Amino acid sequence: MKLNLSLLVFFSIIPISWLFFFNLSATAQPKLIAKKDYELALFSRQAYLYYRLGTTRYEEANYAEAVSAFTRAIKIDDNYVNAYYYRALANYQLQKYSLALADFDRTLKLDSEYIYAYNNRGLIRYRSQLYSQAIADFTRAIELNNDYGKAYGNRGLARYKIEEYTAAIADFTRAIELNNKSDFVYNYRGLAQYKIGKYSAAIKDFDLAIKINSNYADAYYNRGNAKYKLKDNSGAIQDYETTIKLNSNYIFAAYNLGIVFYESGEYQKAIDSFTTAIALNPNHANIYNNRGNSYYKLGEYQKAITDYSRAIELDKNYANFYYNRGISHYQLGDYSAAIEDYTRAIELDKNYTNAYYNRGLTLYKINKKQSALNDWEILARLYQDRGKTDRYDEINDLIKKYQ
Repeated sequence: MKLNLSLLVFFSIIPISWLFFFNLSATAQPKLIAKKDYELALFSRQAYLYYRLGTTRYEEANYAEAVSAFTRAIKIDDNYVNAYYYRALANYQLQKYSLALADFDRTLKLDSEYIYAYNNRGLIRYRSQLYSQAIADFTRAIELNNDYGKAYGNRGLARYKIEEYTAAIADFTRAIELNNKSDFVYNYRGLAQYKIGKYSAAIKDFDLAIKINSNYADAYYNRGNAKYKLKDNSGAIQDYETTIKLNSNYIFAAYNLGIVFYESGEYQKAIDSFTTAIALNPNHANIYNNRGNSYYKLGEYQKAITDYSRAIELDKNYANFYYNRGISHYQLGDYSAAIEDYTRAIELDKNYTNAYYNRGLTLYKINKKQSALNDWEILARLYQDRGKTDRYDEINDLIKKYQ
């Protein structure tokens, strides 16, 4: 009798730390004026003094006052390129992205070769998910300076986002050639390698990221995912555990750790990991489902039912949850409840072969022979339509046996 659980395995690759590089100037930074001169600047009609006041306020992280100072400089001289550029930086820090974008546009209208303005405008477009436009800006910055490593890194990110992974790898590689000390770039090149199935190469990049920064939780997490793909479960477990030590709120690491423990047959450890993940997010249906699977494997069917029921409360339209709960009801001898759950799973997925099989078994168990045969006949047709001749023959033999 087949009562296979449906395990939902969701491994998330999360590039959390971004390569947002803002450059504070295109030319030499002006010498800061002394504090005693600030008040003089406030009353001055010279744009230069307001500009210098703005850069001082910017470096003090007083971005609102920086914007005010740059604005006064621009009112005096509406072609003041650096004032527009720095006001854009300050507005970005204030999360006023549309204003920042407008100022970068004005900067580039006044100076079409302002390299850093292209890079930073590209970052705003990236943030706005305008990836093709962002790539165009990063490309223009690279055309103006072929050794601009940050622009290569940022273009790699944008290409990663539009799933141009090979091109992204090329950009990250060039960024590394120009600066091999960036843990972020190695991490992202590793992510791109992962996406094209080069798991060993990805692991090497994550290794290098970790060598630079031994506390880089994302790199450990991503390396764990790559090791899992190579069936190195023990290595994956070690990396997920390290991730959690570095960041106890890393829910995906706790979740994936539970998956690997489950697949390794360590069901109590899987339960513990899923419980940790639930504490971090009590509204994630898949976690309850997989903890339920772990309870099922330990023969704790009622606890499994409780978790499957919670998963269903959170997502009433996922067939697997009903199917799994049906199996647990069957094990407890509650055949009516099992049939009800299998039926709901089939309503949600008309091609759910395991649900037809198990509902047939349960119907036969309560002496509803014809209904059981009807389910198996449907199952046989599904296998036939899919070209699964071995399974089709197996079900036909079952039908003949119980007719």
